[in-house]
Amino acid sequence: SRHSDTHTMLRALRIVRGVFIVLLAFVYMLAINVVQLASLVFYPFFPRAVHRFNCRLVEMLWWSGVKYAFTIGGLRVRVSGDALPMREDGTPETSILFANHQSYTDWLILIVLAYHRGAMSFTKFFMKEILKYVPGLGVGAMLAGFIFLRRNMNSDAARMSKAFDMYRRLNLPVWLISFLEGSRFTASKRDE
Repeated sequence: SRHSDTHTMLRALRIVRGVFIVLLAFVYMLAINVVQLASLVFYPFFPRAVHRFNCRLVEMLWWSGVKYAFTIGGLRVRVSGDALPMREDGTPETSILFANHQSYTDWLILIVLAYHRGAMSFTKFFMKEILKYVPGLGVGAMLAGFIFLRRNMNSDAARMSKAFDMYRRLNLPVWLISFLEGSRFTASKRDE
């Protein structure tokens, strides 16, 4: 039937569009990684500036995703609440945000919140260690100071301590986001 053919064609076009967007995002991430890696030459001399530069590159990538979600995806978000405390230099105070991971877009909503609160380039996530090996994502997150965890407190405590020491040493504000359970919570995971 004609309706079925139209539906099939629209679905195929959506899949092609999705694949194109994913490939474009991947190439964009790799290009940012090249710039991030090149910046490491300056790290011994200007560690704070290089770290901030790498965070700004991640912010640029995130903003592209947020802009896409708003314009193409039709995302609408309303942020309300009190103004957050600011540091003397005009950057947001360091905060730890706890969230429950319900869907694949949870991180996007938190990035939008960070944008509205002026903290987008200071936002970092606790991430599963395996993600640091994902091309594009891993290098960028490492160079922006994300904390990779193994879900083993013996090794993770040292990693967290090292990251917190770096944030303090470089006098960096941080919005650190933790999905406490580490993944989407289901009844079967609760029973484990």
